[in-house]
Amino acid sequence: MAQFELSFRSTKSWTRGGFGMSALRIALPNKGRLNGSAVRLMNRIGFSVPDSSSRTLLAEFSKGRYQVLMARALDIPEFVEMGAADLGITGLDILLETKRSVERMMDLDFGRCRLVVAVPDESSIQNVSDVKDGATVATSFPNLTKEFFQGLGKKVETAEVSGATEVAPRIGLAEIITDLTETGSTLKLNHLKEIGVVLESVAVLIANPKA
Repeated sequence: MAQFELSFRSTKSWTRGGFGMSALRIALPNKGRLNGSAVRLMNRIGFSVPDSSSRTLLAEFSKGRYQVLMARALDIPEFVEMGAADLGITGLDILLETKRSVERMMDLDFGRCRLVVAVPDESSIQNVSDVKDGATVATSFPNLTKEFFQGLGKKVETAEVSGATEVAPRIGLAEIITDLTETGSTLKLNHLKEIGVVLESVAVLIANPKA
């Protein structure tokens, strides 16, 4: 936490878009797996950030010197790259998927999960080497998924979904999925087996290079 606080307070704010907005602004996930831990982290260093039940999207602290912007974790890399926020907390999985030009300042001690390849329990596919060229993979992470299989010398097609990826095999969308998991319990509940790991993810603090 001390390293995070030092990084946060030592970041210099800058004028956004010529409007003279000099407050240092950090974007936090407004919901989902990263929200609670990110809010608690900010609270521990003295910022009473609204929780996910609040409709507050932008809060000011220290007489306007600091601002906290609540946003979708998926949007935070773009906000930081474009200068709408100086700093942001998001997942490494999102950062690498979106490929935004931001600085990865440090990994944080929460939000750990894995992006895994999974298939139905009854599938003849036992590991990622069994996946055939041209196979369709349902995923919310098409870039990371394609890069992973390209690294194995395989070319796959992706069916991009925004949620409930685990149901894709049951509705005939794709036999193979890549999805985030912390314990694997949701995969088991949906009768899926893990056959490979694409990425070990964690929450990260990112910065605009100009900040």
